[in-house]
Amino acid sequence: MRLSIARRLYDYCHLRRDKAPGDRPWILTGTETGRGPDDRPLLTDARPLARIDPDACAAPPT
Repeated sequence: MRLSIARRLYDYCHLRRDKAPGDRPWILTGTETGRGPDDRPLLTDARPLARIDPDACAAPPT
């Protein structure tokens, strides 16, 4: 589960930088009913659990 969240967050941060600077990611819960063409889960009864802090997408210190 952690690896899946880390991968989605990585993908999201890239999209946020390039296409949607005002968007913020969410963590959702719900009943998985299948997988989409990108292998991400399809949910019914989706409910937000938390918003991800924008700092989570900040570049790591060098």
